[in-house]
Amino acid sequence: MPDKLNWLQAGRGLAALMVLFFHMAPHWALVPALTPLTPLMQWGFSGVDVFFVISGFVVYQSGVHSVAARGLVDFLKKRFARIYFNYWPAFIAITIISIVILDTYPKSLEQTTFSFFLLYPKFWDNWIASAWTLTYELYFYFILGFILLTKIEHHRKILSTLIAGLFVWHFSWFYFSPDHFYKESIPLTFILNGFTVEFLFGACIAIAFKNHKNLFNATWINIALAWLIIIAGFYISTHSVFFTRIDILRTISFGLAAAALVFLLLTLENSKFKPPKMLVAIGDCSFSLYLFHGTLLGVFGWIRYRFVGDDSKLLGIYSILMPILIIVISYAWYSAIENRAMKLSKKI
Repeated sequence: MPDKLNWLQAGRGLAALMVLFFHMAPHWALVPALTPLTPLMQWGFSGVDVFFVISGFVVYQSGVHSVAARGLVDFLKKRFARIYFNYWPAFIAITIISIVILDTYPKSLEQTTFSFFLLYPKFWDNWIASAWTLTYELYFYFILGFILLTKIEHHRKILSTLIAGLFVWHFSWFYFSPDHFYKESIPLTFILNGFTVEFLFGACIAIAFKNHKNLFNATWINIALAWLIIIAGFYISTHSVFFTRIDILRTISFGLAAAALVFLLLTLENSKFKPPKMLVAIGDCSFSLYLFHGTLLGVFGWIRYRFVGDDSKLLGIYSILMPILIIVISYAWYSAIENRAMKLSKKI
């Protein structure tokens, strides 16, 4: 197996672009020529679900042997270092940009501290809103780390049991106390969150990819099946707004669609088809793009307000250039800072 799964990396790039365009929709809505595209962009938030499934796959794949060889502490130390060493420089840069250019400050010292250490699981609490997913990511590492301490032949059963248990927990509340379910006031909301299921989906796919290679060789059958599940997932989500608001319902719709996409990407990994190099490059800088895009959109909105104005032609060109410039800036940060931080985290 190659060290770098390029199709999976392209999937990261696609997920990052989905989130970028989701948040860029209000900017494009100001341009009549681009407005028709904005309804498609409303689904871009589901790129987060793709990130979670890919993360579950990658972390299981990288940790399945390292935990047995070097222990849980070493595994967690390296995974935490990988997150924090990349996140902290971005946190400092985003804070400086927000204060100097956007004249925006953290609400309090508590928000700054909790955001710096990724202790907020809700986006509205965070100084960097998109960082809420990293809090879940750190929690996932604990769960998977303890699973990896068990014998490898038991992993599939443990993962399946955890997934089933989480569904039973949430839908028991749906059946017996729907008010708590719909108000997201179920006890142990973070510890027994639905997003964990998506991460565990990725780990299950990693086991299948390792032990059942033939599943990923039937290219055209897999492509058709994956697209059927993806379409079904998005179709289910249109039945209620709660499929976007409640994480366990989101898992049933967008989570299953994300798992199908990862299955599709791994099938393509075993095929003769090669992923677009540009998408792979965006996947390389997807962490930086994900963290910086919100602040950069604010900066470009500030520039638009002061210098571009309401000229429809100029505004249209500017709006098309925005995502390109954000990707270029993110890749530059990845090359100069994130890539070096990643190498440093491996030495811990």
